Amino acid sequence: MYAQVILTTAHRAPLFAVPRLRRLASRTLYAHRANAPCTLWAYAVQPCTVRLIIGPIERQALDIFVEEIKSWLATPILQAICDADDDSLDAVLHYNPVWGGAIYRLWEAGYHHVPLGNAFCLSRGIHALRLLRETGADVWIGGA
Repeated sequence: MYAQVILTTAHRAPLFAVPRLRRLASRTLYAHRANAPCTLWAYAVQPCTVRLIIGPIERQALDIFVEEIKSWLATPILQAICDADDDSLDAVLHYNPVWGGAIYRLWEAGYHHVPLGNAFCLSRGIHALRLLRETGADVWIGGA
């Protein structure tokens, strides 16, 4: 299965509207693309989402891969947010005395995916991400 995967920041916070965080997310995805269990055809980093076009991949492997991507992105981005100590910190820092105090959360739980059934749908999905460049998103188109 080919798919478009959409990861959303916690509370739809526009973290990636900050250029340094958007570039960091894009560089991190680019650096880890070889670690993917399938082809990473394209990605776009928008203010509160990261969109990926990937495949072919089985559904169970997709679930595992999405959690890996979230982990790859969370580590450097949370570090950059904590180091900067700006308004971005408010979006990811939550206080919960029951869970031990400060909790940093970058992503909403789960993800959205849109199956892309054939090569034509895959091509249209990649083209849709290409159009996001006009909105200021960091877009990378690669693939095989």
